[in-house]
Amino acid sequence: MRFFLFFALLLLPGVALADGAFPDEMAVLAPPSAPHRLIVATNFGLVISEDDGMHWRFTCERLVSGGASNALVSLYQVGPDSALYGIYTRGMARSADGCTWSPAGGTLSGRFVFDAFVDPNDAQRVVAIGSADSDATALYPSQDGALTFAAPLMTDPDSLKSVEISRSVPGLLYATSFHLDKTGAGTSFLLRSVDSGVHWSRQAITAVPGSIVRIAAIDPDRDRIYLRLTDALAGKDAIGISDDGGQTITLALQIDDFFTAFLRASDGTLYAGTRASSLYVRAPGAGTFEKRAAPHLRCLGERAGHLFACGDNALDGFALGQSDDGGKTLKPLFRFQNICGMAECEAVQATCVDDWDKLRKSFKIADDVSCTQASDGGSADAGLDGGLNVGAPPPKGGCHCGSAPMDWAMIGFLLLVSRRRRR
Repeated sequence: MRFFLFFALLLLPGVALADGAFPDEMAVLAPPSAPHRLIVATNFGLVISEDDGMHWRFTCERLVSGGASNALVSLYQVGPDSALYGIYTRGMARSADGCTWSPAGGTLSGRFVFDAFVDPNDAQRVVAIGSADSDATALYPSQDGALTFAAPLMTDPDSLKSVEISRSVPGLLYATSFHLDKTGAGTSFLLRSVDSGVHWSRQAITAVPGSIVRIAAIDPDRDRIYLRLTDALAGKDAIGISDDGGQTITLALQIDDFFTAFLRASDGTLYAGTRASSLYVRAPGAGTFEKRAAPHLRCLGERAGHLFACGDNALDGFALGQSDDGGKTLKPLFRFQNICGMAECEAVQATCVDDWDKLRKSFKIADDVSCTQASDGGSADAGLDGGLNVGAPPPKGGCHCGSAPMDWAMIGFLLLVSRRRRR
């Protein structure tokens, strides 16, 4: 039985997410070369503000994936040149402006894509984990911003789970993979390359036996990496830190829950959040995490000292909040009811009309929501230590979108495990 449960977990779409983008329905992106642009990525598309969160416009998911059947977007990323990337069921696409999207071609075309990462030192270089011609997975490179992909840098006989490229050391790549043996036991591995993927070292990760390991972030310190170690059968999650390139791993935080967000802030502060209204914070130089009450966290992000956090639009009363004091207090910045219309570009206007109509009805967006007046994202500061509106009823006219499809699969899997344990 254990074998089939683990196998089911491995097949869950969207689970193999990296770069702090844990399995959830939202992310917040702050393009580096567009200082006033904020992007909330959701399971129904993108919501974009060009004026620091005052006004928000909608781009539908169908535009990103090219309208392919069942092509659900599982991950969005932004490159160092502010280009956007969307990873969906059988492919990925790139957009320079959020309106016109180009699907990836070459060797990645038509393959299942599980993760991707844009080189922070070279906006044209992208690596993606995709299905190979056999049962294996492979790491495919692109040198033109994910427009075309070349022959794999490496093929792994197991299941590649995550990949990331160092910002401080060009050519330094990390990846993780998971091996499931015939007894149902599993072992995760950390792969490391110092020559842009030409050669790889490989070692087992045994800090949490049987866990599936993904890269949460790479520190500016060339040898420090942050890992997420998930034991789905036990219902536990952990953050591990290595200061020697993965040779040894110290468990910095373990919880009886699942993380939904992780952030290594520019000042060195570590943040980890859950949907169960918990925010864990470790200050620079501290040895332990402080636990705080929080919204039902979906994501974490940062720009110029501002901390952004995605909440539950219904339960918390906002979709995106902003903190200017390191997460001690959080001010609601945006609600889905504040979306004022579709993005003003030809591709969105031609493709997303039906989606926008459904979205307006779902969230009961008023006809008079203005794209020229200030958006009422919320005005009162809320203390995280006191719990930010946790458990409050949905705002009038609100709608809870629910989790992305991959999350319902996760919930079903965990319920199956829970029933097995009670027998």
